[in-house]
Amino acid sequence: TSGGRDDSAASASGAPRKKRRAKETAAAAEPSAQNFINVEDAVLLRHAAFSFSFPAPSSASAGSAGSSPPERRIVYGISREAFKKAAKEMQTALLSLGGE
Repeated sequence: TSGGRDDSAASASGAPRKKRRAKETAAAAEPSAQNFINVEDAVLLRHAAFSFSFPAPSSASAGSAGSSPPERRIVYGISREAFKKAAKEMQTALLSLGGE
């Protein structure tokens, strides 16, 4: 019976950690314009059904920069309808950045 108590204590103490971890994961997954060089990437990520990134092949000249982070490529899975909505949003976002 002491094993059952340990399990219940572990599950009771584990529940808040899971909720906290879920909140941290959701916050990290939320795209922010600060995380992207191009506004288009942030907009497409918001509308995509899924996405993933992978490191780009490094070149000898990229290694000499030193201070810049490694370049990555992003792949989006997005429906045509979602892409149309994203395109409209990108137009307004880019116009607002351009000051026109």
